Amino acid sequence: MRMPLILRRAIRAGIVLGFLCGYALVLWYSPYRVAIVIVSVILLGALVVGVAMLSHLLTFFLRYRRHLSRGAAIAAAVSLLIGFVAAGGGAWYSEHHDELAPLLTLTAGIAVAGVALMRHFAQTEADRQRRFTDSFSKAIEQLGSDKIEVRLGGIYALGRIARESPGDYWSIMETLAAFVRERARWHGPQPDATDIGPVSVQPTGPVAPPVDIAAVLTVIRHRPETERNRERDEIWRFDLSGTDLRGANLYSVYLEHADLRGAHLEGADLTNARFGGADFRGAYFTGADLNRTDLIGAKFDLAHLEDTYLANALLYEHVDLDGAFGNAGTRLPRNVRQRPAHWPADDV
Repeated sequence: MRMPLILRRAIRAGIVLGFLCGYALVLWYSPYRVAIVIVSVILLGALVVGVAMLSHLLTFFLRYRRHLSRGAAIAAAVSLLIGFVAAGGGAWYSEHHDELAPLLTLTAGIAVAGVALMRHFAQTEADRQRRFTDSFSKAIEQLGSDKIEVRLGGIYALGRIARESPGDYWSIMETLAAFVRERARWHGPQPDATDIGPVSVQPTGPVAPPVDIAAVLTVIRHRPETERNRERDEIWRFDLSGTDLRGANLYSVYLEHADLRGAHLEGADLTNARFGGADFRGAYFTGADLNRTDLIGAKFDLAHLEDTYLANALLYEHVDLDGAFGNAGTRLPRNVRQRPAHWPADDV
């Protein structure tokens, strides 16, 4: 993993500024200028090792972009301190050479061990990234298999890689979403673009997604909170438009601002799901379970809400449903004050 440019610049600036300030201060006040120059060269070598180890630690802990500004400040402050101490240590060492000789030998040994440990960590990280790359390539190949068990293995392998490798997370999520769009594309009758009247959607009995599609939805449902927060910060959006998700288990799924235009969600379990700001234009909801479903800010133009129970869903009080289709069986939450005029009256 390469250190971000802002951290590298902060560390360099801190080292140069700290070393120059400390060095100038020591040379100004100390009579041991020659000894200081020699010792400072030795300390500078140890400084390089210390900064390299600092760089690897910061790179490991500061993975996400939102931490970089704080990480840069920390890196600059620590580097400034290290540079100042390295420069000022020459004067003190010149006066305590005999006492510090064993300690210097020990320090040199520790520095060598540190370099070896650092190289070990770098090699381990390289091996880890290579393993992820090989696993990712194999999993992608498995998704194209004709055998369901092979596809399932690829899906769960991608889910594991997404959890363990933050750098590959979103590319994997996009791959899985594309898999759903391709394998679960709606192949039923398409609405007539010239027909602006309400469309009656009749249930056709229990329907459930294929096993591999259900597996992908399970991976999406179980995304960790840290990654969901990252999606929000990076403005990453799932695209599941035009998919056949009838009878799907989307319980407690987080798909805020997702693209679900034209999706068929008849009979799907959307209980406790989070769809804030999602695009449901032209989607079908007949028979879906929307208990405690967050639909605040969602778009419903041309969406089919016939015989859909929305009484316990979360909607804005002044939600615009004029472009959606409903009937007498469509139940709206109590806080929604105005029922679209073109919908038949509620039969309760």
